Amino acid sequence: MHNYPFERFTKDAKLTLHLAQQEAERAHRSYIGTEHILLGLLRLEAGSAHRALNDLGVSIDPVRKQIKAATGRGALFRPRKVIPTARVKTVVETAFAESGRMGRDSVHSGHLLMGLVLAGEGVAPQVPALLGSSKEHVLAAAERQIGSGPEPIG
Repeated sequence: MHNYPFERFTKDAKLTLHLAQQEAERAHRSYIGTEHILLGLLRLEAGSAHRALNDLGVSIDPVRKQIKAATGRGALFRPRKVIPTARVKTVVETAFAESGRMGRDSVHSGHLLMGLVLAGEGVAPQVPALLGSSKEHVLAAAERQIGSGPEPIG
């Protein structure tokens, strides 16, 4: 995924990407899409994105059902390699930009949530609706939680 300094990702942000890959594999996709990033964020059990999503009253099951209805079922084979889409790269670029804008040295899971909402392509524009909130509410919740506590780097 481009030449990003992934060592700047917190543990929770790295875990999000790992969970997104699991979600793509679970759905029998050959790609990691923005919908998989969203599901990865919803599966986190700690960090700024987890706290922001809790503040918004979001749980994974209804979002998973909506995503499945929107994207259908993948092929029944297991792809050998799952690669991120260009839209996911845009989400990561946006997360780095938001981290910099906020004066942070590290990229938090909340920055990935912000990147997802701001990316504007794929499933991303539907994220606030999937979460039952406005774009502004999701961004404000993420920014508030990023400011409320550190996430471990690594």
